[in-house]
Amino acid sequence: MYFSAEQVQELEEEHLQLKEKYVNLLTAYSQLKFKNNEAYEYARHGFMRRVGTLQRCIENIYEISPPDREEKPSREECVDLDINLQSFIMNVFGCLDNIAWIWAKEQGLKDKKGQPLSGGHIGLFSSKKNEILRASFSQEFQNYLNGLSAWYKNLENFRHALAHRIPLYVPPCSMTPEEHARDNDLDREKVEAMRRRDFARCEQISAEQRALGKFVPCMTHSYVEETKPIVFHAQVFADWNTIAQMAEEFLKEINRSRETLARDTPNAT
Repeated sequence: MYFSAEQVQELEEEHLQLKEKYVNLLTAYSQLKFKNNEAYEYARHGFMRRVGTLQRCIENIYEISPPDREEKPSREECVDLDINLQSFIMNVFGCLDNIAWIWAKEQGLKDKKGQPLSGGHIGLFSSKKNEILRASFSQEFQNYLNGLSAWYKNLENFRHALAHRIPLYVPPCSMTPEEHARDNDLDREKVEAMRRRDFARCEQISAEQRALGKFVPCMTHSYVEETKPIVFHAQVFADWNTIAQMAEEFLKEINRSRETLARDTPNAT
């Protein structure tokens, strides 16, 4: 087993809280009222739909590969892990964009030419194109986003690789250098056995190859880029908890904005 008993317990505790956190978010956002129809759509049919997808992806990942699993997954199970992790990462990134769009539409933000913000000008992190939107937040929320820069950089690396270069991948096993060498020797021997049409020996070799290595629950993308593998059980909860916390902080930001509007415009509703 890759994780210690204590780590398995910690992950299971996170897992047990998953549904409750999702229901709390769903309840909070379903009660929000917006003056802008597009902001409403981005909140209800964008952000919350994505949050539901994140929750389901985590459930699927833990069903396929629970933290206390010892045996190596099959090829089909690895592919199913790939599918769920890919969907998870894309929708985490999409949640960030949905929050930015909710804010831009509800606040009626405009560019320097007086036109509604759109496209690449709507985002929460890093790009100079997002300066107008970022500056429209309170200093408190800007500081909160600044504290997530390292987390976002890691997310961006995996999302951009998935969308534009190499999809996320769960290796079926990890081998020592000696095991790699033995696996290569067996590959060559299998080719010779196939040439002789000795299929019984081919099956014996395949069985020996399957016994090599052990499963490490990590995801990566490009080997050429030397991307550091990430343990996906912990990472999906780190990302989930960050999105859940951001959703709560964003609700506070919306309420701050509405309180300021009510104070500055007594007749505002």
